[in-house]
Amino acid sequence: MQAKNNRHRLGLLFVVFAFAAFLDANREPGNAEAEFYHEVARATICLHSVMEKPSLETIQVLHFLSIYNTISGNELAGKETSMETPWSLVALAAHLAHTLGLHRDGLKWGLSADVTARRRVVFWNLFVADVWNSLETGRPPTFSLPYIDCQFPGGGSPDGNGHIDTNREVFWGSWTFRFASSCVADVAARTLTSDSPSYSTILELDRKVCNFPVPATVEEFAATASGAIPMKPADKDIGLTESVGRFVMSISREVILLYLHRSFFAQAIVENPINPLNSSYTPSFLAAYRASLTILRIVKVHYDLHPKLTAMFWPVWTYALSAAVSRVRNDRDAWPTVTYGLQLNGRAS
Repeated sequence: MQAKNNRHRLGLLFVVFAFAAFLDANREPGNAEAEFYHEVARATICLHSVMEKPSLETIQVLHFLSIYNTISGNELAGKETSMETPWSLVALAAHLAHTLGLHRDGLKWGLSADVTARRRVVFWNLFVADVWNSLETGRPPTFSLPYIDCQFPGGGSPDGNGHIDTNREVFWGSWTFRFASSCVADVAARTLTSDSPSYSTILELDRKVCNFPVPATVEEFAATASGAIPMKPADKDIGLTESVGRFVMSISREVILLYLHRSFFAQAIVENPINPLNSSYTPSFLAAYRASLTILRIVKVHYDLHPKLTAMFWPVWTYALSAAVSRVRNDRDAWPTVTYGLQLNGRAS
């Protein structure tokens, strides 16, 4: 058992090396060293079946391989970008997490505080990946909240009231996990069913997402991106971790809102192409319009701050392209926005 764990632990080390090489600002994306470590990590975890007595390292390396394939655009089969391999790796990791009982909190089993803390981090990061992959692929999520009592890293349970800890050490991770469990999971559960959700359900989910609290710094970042307030000189000097945290939190809400309203946005245009504001789906038309514009502005602000890093993550540009397409209307005023979105994609490529 120990030898097998060491093999998967070694695979985890190599995939971390792959990330380090891939994200090195002094190298070109998709460099040979990153791919070398990626292939070594894949080979290492195959030295022992991941299905037989998996460990935390087994689950972590599968999850990290999924992330690497997502950001690198290097599909295992065919060297091309798709969601199949990342989705399959996350799904496998999620099933193995059930094997280890990661959805149940370790303190109830008498595990040490250190082991319990690590289990919580591994589980909730995997939960976030699973539920977002579910929305992006249209497939059912693996985890179901009624069966989960694993506490959030830093404390708190998924059945809490959504309180955001203002401690700067935990505000980034805590918000991501809470938003995924409270909002993203609910959106997936109620929109990916075999029967299409009612419009009242969409509006209810919209209110839930919009009312979910975010840290004040994130609200300020979103307001800056929208042009409501000017950017402070100090905003350009914040650390990379906090900058990325603000970006992820800001864009997450808008992506979910665009996802919720895009079909009814289209129906509003079909119902009243001259003036969609007079259609039955005016709330969706406005929500999708605002979300798409905010996404484009947030991506631009973050690209201006961290151009190389932002350009590396192609999922960001899929959101930007979706937002640009949603802004196309039956009048010429939309075309400057579309051109603006395409220019952003061109600069990143």
